[in-house]
Amino acid sequence: MNSHFARVRRLGLVLLLALAAAPNAALVRAQDPPPAPTATSDSQLRLDELRAAIAAERTTLSSTATPPEAASALLDGAAREVEAATVEVAAAVEFRRLAETAAERIIALGDELARPPDTSEPPIPEGALLRDLEQLQQRAEADLVAARARLTELSDELNQRQRKLEQFPVELAELAEQRAEVELQLAQAAGGSGSDEFAAARSLALNAQALYLRARIDRIEAEAASYEARRDLLPLRRGRAQSDVARADLLAQLWQERASARRQAEAAEIVRVAEQRRAEASRAFEELGVIATRNAELAALRSGPDGIPARLDRAERDKRQLADLLVEIDRRSQATRRKVAVGGVTEGIGNLLRRDALWLPSNSDLNADAADRRRRLSRWQLLQIELEEERDEIGNVGARHQALMERMRSALGDQRADELEGIALELVRSQRELLDRSIGELGELLVALIEQGNRQERVVTGASEYRRYIDERILWFPSGSIDGPLDGKAHVEAITWLLAPATWTEYVRSVASGAVRLPSRAALAVLVLLVWLLLARRMRATILRLGQESRSFRTDGHLLTVKATTALLAVVVPLPVAVWAVASLARQDPDATAGSLAITAAFEHIALLMVALIGMRETARKRGIGETIFRWRASQLEIVRRWVLRLGPPYVLLAALAAAFDSVGKEAWSEGPGRIAFVASQVLMFVALRRSFRDLDLWTLESVDGSNPTQVRVRRFWMTLVLLGPIAWVGLSLLGYGYAAVQLNEYFRLSLVLGLVVTLASALFLRWLFVARRRLAVERAQSRAQARAEAQKEGEVSRELGALADEDLDLPAIDAQTRQFFRSLIIVGTVLGLYGIWSAGLPAIAVLDRVELWPNFGHISSEADSVEFAAAPTEVPNGSSEGAPATKDGGLPANPTTALLQGAGSAGSQTEAPQAESGAADAVTLADLLLALVVVVLTTVGAKNVPGLLEITLLKRLPLDSGARTALATLSRYLILMVGTSATFTALGISWEKIQWLAAALTFGLAFGLQEIFANFVSGIIILIERPIRVGDVVTVGGTEGRVTRLRMRATTILDWDRKELLVPNKEFITSSIVNWSLSDPVTRVIVPVGVAYGSDVELTHRLLMEVAQANDFVLKDPSPRVVFRTFGASSLDFELRVFCASRDIWPELIDTLHTQIDATFRKHDVEIAFPQQDLHIRSAPALEMFAPRDGGPGAGPRGARALDVDPPAND
Repeated sequence: MNSHFARVRRLGLVLLLALAAAPNAALVRAQDPPPAPTATSDSQLRLDELRAAIAAERTTLSSTATPPEAASALLDGAAREVEAATVEVAAAVEFRRLAETAAERIIALGDELARPPDTSEPPIPEGALLRDLEQLQQRAEADLVAARARLTELSDELNQRQRKLEQFPVELAELAEQRAEVELQLAQAAGGSGSDEFAAARSLALNAQALYLRARIDRIEAEAASYEARRDLLPLRRGRAQSDVARADLLAQLWQERASARRQAEAAEIVRVAEQRRAEASRAFEELGVIATRNAELAALRSGPDGIPARLDRAERDKRQLADLLVEIDRRSQATRRKVAVGGVTEGIGNLLRRDALWLPSNSDLNADAADRRRRLSRWQLLQIELEEERDEIGNVGARHQALMERMRSALGDQRADELEGIALELVRSQRELLDRSIGELGELLVALIEQGNRQERVVTGASEYRRYIDERILWFPSGSIDGPLDGKAHVEAITWLLAPATWTEYVRSVASGAVRLPSRAALAVLVLLVWLLLARRMRATILRLGQESRSFRTDGHLLTVKATTALLAVVVPLPVAVWAVASLARQDPDATAGSLAITAAFEHIALLMVALIGMRETARKRGIGETIFRWRASQLEIVRRWVLRLGPPYVLLAALAAAFDSVGKEAWSEGPGRIAFVASQVLMFVALRRSFRDLDLWTLESVDGSNPTQVRVRRFWMTLVLLGPIAWVGLSLLGYGYAAVQLNEYFRLSLVLGLVVTLASALFLRWLFVARRRLAVERAQSRAQARAEAQKEGEVSRELGALADEDLDLPAIDAQTRQFFRSLIIVGTVLGLYGIWSAGLPAIAVLDRVELWPNFGHISSEADSVEFAAAPTEVPNGSSEGAPATKDGGLPANPTTALLQGAGSAGSQTEAPQAESGAADAVTLADLLLALVVVVLTTVGAKNVPGLLEITLLKRLPLDSGARTALATLSRYLILMVGTSATFTALGISWEKIQWLAAALTFGLAFGLQEIFANFVSGIIILIERPIRVGDVVTVGGTEGRVTRLRMRATTILDWDRKELLVPNKEFITSSIVNWSLSDPVTRVIVPVGVAYGSDVELTHRLLMEVAQANDFVLKDPSPRVVFRTFGASSLDFELRVFCASRDIWPELIDTLHTQIDATFRKHDVEIAFPQQDLHIRSAPALEMFAPRDGGPGAGPRGARALDVDPPAND
């Protein structure tokens, strides 16, 4: 009965919901858009009905024995949909209310802002103490923070609204599609089948989802309409927020000043009372005077401009300034990012970036302030600890007063002590109170300094991020139009201003004002200038004299080089320093005008350029340090001197004019006459460099100092870059990129200065090396002369030394390893110097990271270019934010029932974002390509030079032989190549996961086609590790003998005794048998066979051979030589002379000398060296009878025939 009743009730609920959804279903079938609710009561009524239906269905399910889980889950999802729809309906109601009241609020806010701002000062409460004023100050500061936060929130609200209005059409289309799908499912569910419980729950869930979608659509439409109605209200609200900030700031400063004044007054009163008590107590009792003096010191610690309260006020003021600075940095950063995102690459955006770059505080200043704050913090912490220790020593006031009274009674008597008891108690209490106040105020000061440090760190972070953003883009934005130099009016105004007497009068006034403020700098400038005027001529004469002394080894030395360099610096540095010091005085004038600062910038540029030009002129001076000390060619120095004197002054003048016009702050002057002056200066720079290179014959000179062709090509490459620099800056300037051209030219000039410094350092090093080798040569010559002095007359020795002193020693054979070591140091120093110079412009290269090359070609949008702001709460009276009604922001799922009905169908969409991110990460950009090229270049240079540098600097100092050093150097080269290859692939985005298939293919290929190459490579690694052969070893491989000269990746080079190079695959040394004559011991044995004739004296032969071996210089004494009577030969007595030599290198010389000495010794002692002999016995030869002698006479046969011993034929 109960189940039947439950089924009837569920059927009634389903019919009720179907009737409620019938209009929607009919509209869906007619393919018309779903109607939006027009009355809140209707939506609320349907929600209440649906909520009641869900509750009833829950009751029905709970009454069953086993309620289905799927139906329960659908009801839970329907309940969440109803709650989300309720939030959406409430938000729509609130948005409509805001839209309806927008007109009234606009009028009210307009009237409010039309009134003058409130500048009244609130009165000080009657009887307010210092702590009351401090509480009012803290309350005012809290109100200021809240007002600023509100202003920031309103500043972001406009962008938030714009972003939402752009998203609304897309979201409405998606919601309409979802609603149509739900309505279709409702229509299908009306005639579907299934269990009663599940069908009812599914119907409720679909109706709940339909109501949520309707409410969401209604809310979005209401929100859009509200934004449109309140469009003019937002600027008024921002104006009121700005007024509130100004009022809160005024009140915060007012209460801070009042609290500070009260604090200063109380401190001054305490000081006055303490001084009065000190005078009285000192006359009464000495110990009381000590306490009163200490009280006066503690009171002075809290009074005056350097007292703790005053410092606390300054710390609070600095905190507010840092907060204002942080807000301003954030405001400018956000505004600039919005403008860049909307405006793109324009001239106005470029000027905006330039102004903000000049406005941003420098990191050096912020770091200096932070360091000063840390020092002050440490000092005040130490003082607080000392005061706390002093307070602990005082202890209880009553106990200290009692002890003091006992000492006073014993010293002054009871009557006098009783008279001074009140004064003593007051002094002790005052000291304790002063200590407590000082410690408390120090604690507040420390807290303020710590908070100031935290804010300063945030300022540094914000400024650094904004500066990085500017640096990445400022060089890519034009700073002026192309036709800027054509503005004739700007030229006339600029020249008139520059030549006006008023401009220079104002500049002189600013310099005088700066001299008054910094008299030490002014005095230093005058002193340096006087010293230069007095010593310049004398220093030039000193350089000339030292150059003459350097020609003789008796007067030349390292100290002479130091003196000459010091004299050169004394001539070059003082004048530019004086000019810079005088020019910079104008910056100390607080009332300096823009014109004064512009002239100051011009003179500062002149001072910097004077250092380089004067240094080049003095170095290239005739018979100057370059010609006499460094021994450079006089003809080349003449060329440098000529072009410096011709083009140096006009270049400095044009560069100064460009700096002045660029510093005035007028864009027309900077882009007009400033740009023309800059272009003219670059043209002069190009002409000077081009003609100097031509006259110095640097293009065609193949080997000035023994340079190889590679070095010549490298020199030409760098000279080409140097010449292209001015041309590139001129092109950028004429195209409107004046700021970029100026900045790059500044880096370029500093690089040229670095080149001059490197040239001077190289000259000093070669000079030092020349002096050292010259001194060594002289010492050797003197040693040889002294050795011959015993056999020569004293006059001859003196004549030899005199001739040596006068000759110009030519020592071109400088140690190659020392040169290589210094060259490596120069390369490293130059690279580090160039990086330090150009690192300021490196952030601009980051823009190349947004130029995609693969897999697509185009521009990648970055987060920095898009304007993203956090959702800020808007003006909703009930305390919720505009974003709160959104289901996602509210923590409710957008479509919980859809997830239950469709299962995991949305899982695919969740993987789209990671795939997109992976695709973005896999993109190869132009920056990646350039980085890969840089890595390849560095790897190539490192593989060629680092092993040699490692051997020179480290390996030679270790107890290793040459073979071990070569092996380590080669392994280091392989390591550099491997790391460089890996870094190159990483820069291009090629990771191991992406090339696994390639590695498998290579492995398969190595197993077949490349197995020999791979085997040779692995064998080379084994050779380097196990070292069976080393560079310099003498080996025999396959009948070839020679010395190992190179160990390469694939093959080893052997130089045989015929000077032929044999390339042996490395695998042969591992798989075949080889003879290494010098692997563990280079000593080897040589066997010389000697045969003497039969009948020779064996003992004499033995003795003579031993004497020959012992007299030979190539034969080692240990092991000793031996002579062995080997055998009786066919024609000789065979001996062997067995000797040992130091290495196999001297085998030819050893054998040659031994053979020569043996032959000479045997001839001297009549020992016959046997030669092969053979007796021929002929048993029968009838044909030779004609040669037999006739009549017994000799020579009866043919002429020249010898008699033969012919045996008669034997009788058989």
